[in-house]
Amino acid sequence: MKLNKLLLIPLLTTALIACDNPAKVKSSPEMFAANFAFTACVRHAGEGEKLTALFNKSGINQLPDKLADSFLKGESGKAWSFTSPDGQFAITYKTDGVCTVFIKQTDADLFIAETNKVMKRISQKVGWSFSPDSIPNFAGSTTLESFTVSGKSKDSKNVNITLSATHAKSGSYQVALSTNVI
Repeated sequence: MKLNKLLLIPLLTTALIACDNPAKVKSSPEMFAANFAFTACVRHAGEGEKLTALFNKSGINQLPDKLADSFLKGESGKAWSFTSPDGQFAITYKTDGVCTVFIKQTDADLFIAETNKVMKRISQKVGWSFSPDSIPNFAGSTTLESFTVSGKSKDSKNVNITLSATHAKSGSYQVALSTNVI
């Protein structure tokens, strides 16, 4: 499904609430992907119905069960997918509360750098804390490698954030960000 960037403005507005002058920020596919992943899965960790409502409002359609299963791998839940000028994305929300954003292709180094910027903004402007407070360049050159960060909201919601990335541009996705409430 092709989406116009205009349809994703509510998502980006939410994701960029910490920016002082969002109109002056130069956007990149990696910036969009990091902001989208945090808006979808970190901000809405454990809130499947709110995530569904957000996607309905933004025009991101839920995948039919047969297509959703390729991402859910037999587990129960919901899946969405969209293509924008910033890339191809799939999102799952399993009934156990695990939310994952899959990014088909991106520059893994730039995505990690943008994720660090998002974490810093959220820490400074919204009151979340992260441990560790930055993510090293962990992406595997040919294999998928993972790195986990703990996040805590100012209302004491504890979230595990697992990032997986590879520099290899083959396969069904190159980067994934998953969350679960602990």
